[in-house]
Amino acid sequence: RLARQMFTESLLLSLAGGAAGCVFAWGLLRAVVATAPQALPRLLQARLDARVLLFALAVSLAAAVAAGLLPAWERLSAAALAGWHSTGGGRLWARPALVATQVAISLVLLTGASLLVRSLWKLESESLGFQPKRVVTAAFTLNRHRYNSAEKQNAFYAEVERQLAQIPGVSRFALSDTIPPSGGMRGRPFSNMRIAGHPPLPEQGGMVAFRYVTPGYFRTLGIPILAGRDFDEKERSGTETPLILSQSLAQRMFPAENPLGQRIDLDVSGRWLSVVGVAGDVRNLGLADAPWPEYYRLRMSRSDALGLSGVALLETPLDAGALERWVRRQMAAIDPALPVTIETIETKVDRLSQRARFLAALIALFAAFGLLLAAIGLYGVLSFLVAQRTREIGVRIALGAAPGQIARMAVHQAGLWTVAGMAAGWAASAALGRIARGALFQVSPFDPLSLTAAALVLAMAAALAAWRPARRAAQVDPAVSLREE
Repeated sequence: RLARQMFTESLLLSLAGGAAGCVFAWGLLRAVVATAPQALPRLLQARLDARVLLFALAVSLAAAVAAGLLPAWERLSAAALAGWHSTGGGRLWARPALVATQVAISLVLLTGASLLVRSLWKLESESLGFQPKRVVTAAFTLNRHRYNSAEKQNAFYAEVERQLAQIPGVSRFALSDTIPPSGGMRGRPFSNMRIAGHPPLPEQGGMVAFRYVTPGYFRTLGIPILAGRDFDEKERSGTETPLILSQSLAQRMFPAENPLGQRIDLDVSGRWLSVVGVAGDVRNLGLADAPWPEYYRLRMSRSDALGLSGVALLETPLDAGALERWVRRQMAAIDPALPVTIETIETKVDRLSQRARFLAALIALFAAFGLLLAAIGLYGVLSFLVAQRTREIGVRIALGAAPGQIARMAVHQAGLWTVAGMAAGWAASAALGRIARGALFQVSPFDPLSLTAAALVLAMAAALAAWRPARRAAQVDPAVSLREE
């Protein structure tokens, strides 16, 4: 009968907790879907279906069996029923073991969250090689049938330059076929390039990115010219096309020479271009990837090099929303049927770290839940043991024990469980850290700062959880406790 009573109580509590958990999970899932970045595949299709609910109820029933039957079997003894012992025996190790397990899991989650937050901080502080502030972009793709000749395309781009550069408040303007950090730049094999007076380049050189740009591109994006000069507007109507190399490409092609003045054939066509400058490297493929070697070609007035796709860059101190209306009005005047995507480069850069930011926030949320569960478990078990040892505590106080000694006794017990859980948690974190290495940026899975921060947060939570039971133990009245026994 005692076993049935304890099992029924545990069953009702477990089912109520499982049902409340399903409701909370439904609301949490809606919040996660609403705040998640669009780049995560199929997240919008996530649902709490019948299988998930049945699994949650099954786990709740398993918890009821474990939490209801084991304590019932533990206490069925004549000595316990007669009240000869107030602390019980048998399986008292099970409660501290469960608390230590909660602490270990919580430490694993806290360590993961700390590592991801530190990795995100390093990722967002990484230099892109250009200045994204106060730059608005207008990207468009021309209709292939309407702009089916080089003359029509050149006329369109010339009109775009004339119209957009005259918008009030635009301090700098440039055109390009692609812009960082989109990752959609053109490319060609490194081995296809030739340097005048040099042997052929190695065939295992990978790919080299390139862009067609107008003068003002580097100044608009804040890309530094490390050697030589920028493109000049007068060169656009000339016969020779100048070339600017990125720093990584210049070091790769001319490791021991000055790249300025060198002549390069880009595609074995017999057309040689002169290098007039070296620009700083730009991260085109995102924050975590190394810069690609690339070169820049000047878009000549007679050329259709930009092709059907182009991006206008406008540097302005004005509000982006106000400038967007101006740009749309001017583009509609040139071609009313042309779709234009307008956004700031800061928005593009922010999109790069959305996935990492979402993952860090999600793990931090799980870590907060794990920390809360560990604190609740520690508080519950410690309160239960203090209640069980009320007579013992009363006797200790009656024999002269100070309240501080009684409180330290309870805190010491909680500290042992916490330290045991931390030791297991650190071991689990070390094992799982190798798996999570790919999700980190410039942070070791065994980063001491992250591990220490997680341990300190957990220790503070454990101290707060143990404070009230320890205070209650220190305030036991020996006369009352002995009279009740």
